[in-house]
Amino acid sequence: MYDIQLDSYAHFMIHKYSFAQILQIKVKKVRDFYQEKTEEIEQRMEVLLESVDTSGLKIKQKKEKHSLVESITQRFESMMHKHTNSLNTLPDFQFSISLDDDDQLEQLSPVREERDVEKEKKDKKGDRLRQADSIKRAITDIYRTSKLLHNYSIMNYTGFVKIAKKFDKTFPEHKGVFKGNNCDDGKQAELLAAKMEKIYSKWFCDGDVREAQAQMLPKRGDGLMMDWTQLRLGYRLGMCSILAMWIAWDCVWGQFAHGEVSIGGRSAFPVFRACFGLLAWHWFWGMAVYVWSRFRINYIYLFDFDPRNVDTPVDIFNDAVDETLVFLVCMLMYYKADVGDMPLWIPPRLYPTFLIIYTCKCLIFPWKMRKPLWVAIRQVFLAPFVSPTFFLTYVGDVFTRYVLSMFVVFD
Repeated sequence: MYDIQLDSYAHFMIHKYSFAQILQIKVKKVRDFYQEKTEEIEQRMEVLLESVDTSGLKIKQKKEKHSLVESITQRFESMMHKHTNSLNTLPDFQFSISLDDDDQLEQLSPVREERDVEKEKKDKKGDRLRQADSIKRAITDIYRTSKLLHNYSIMNYTGFVKIAKKFDKTFPEHKGVFKGNNCDDGKQAELLAAKMEKIYSKWFCDGDVREAQAQMLPKRGDGLMMDWTQLRLGYRLGMCSILAMWIAWDCVWGQFAHGEVSIGGRSAFPVFRACFGLLAWHWFWGMAVYVWSRFRINYIYLFDFDPRNVDTPVDIFNDAVDETLVFLVCMLMYYKADVGDMPLWIPPRLYPTFLIIYTCKCLIFPWKMRKPLWVAIRQVFLAPFVSPTFFLTYVGDVFTRYVLSMFVVFD
């Protein structure tokens, strides 16, 4: 009997030691992950605070308190000022008819200077708005990451507490052995989230923390939240892969086996090749945006984009998938109709024509999203006469590589 008790005690000690080792490994894993992410959030927050000019934001906040009264007053004063200037300058205008062209330009120069000043003010205001939107987006991203980290720590803390309680119920004579051997309860992440709430409320909500919390809550389609669209994207990516394999087998490799001309020898193949170049460009842009978003690179601020007109990586991939499906279907239908494998209800030449029209439509519409791209292209071609920016340099480099690759392909 004593030997049985001794064996059971030894068996219990072995299992207790193994359980303690496994529990310690899991706790350490959760602690290390929590500590790593917390340090990453703190570094991102420090970089953001160092890169933001808080004086400009405070000035903007003070001006917005009485923006309605000030705007009405300024508009009334400007109207009175213009009226008095028109009355005072009437004799001078009659006299200026007899002046030389140089004198007339000198008299008109103050008006032009006022227009330049107003244009410069509008540009600065637009830059401040874009910068503010970019800062809001960065703060919101950090805030939501800290909230997710807090939830992660709370869930793991609760899980380890329940494991310890289960052990105490199973072995009441060893109750409290693993008490306190838990991971962090998320206080540090909660403090970081609270700090971001205070910063956001101070800069953009006149110190109202409740309003800041409401604005930073996850919203559908704001680019900082994952939803079911990823499942839809994956389903359509599968359709694209099946179509691509069909075209590769039926239009290329299958024809080589029989000694016939593949799709590369057809008359409309240059059209598909050019459209494929633009399509690949769209895919590469989506990959670049995904990498920048994944590693928390604020490309919107670097490229001086308007955050309200920027697509998320998922939106870019959705558009690219739609374009790829149309491209592959047109290519497959054209080849099948051209070789006589399907009834000629539609002439083969209409498929590349439709693809050209669809490509032009995607390059122009929606105009609100495509306008910055065309403006950047125009400024690239007018580079000697336009002040360069980082985004213009990026677009010019992409254009250079694309044109060179097209020359290589055509040669």
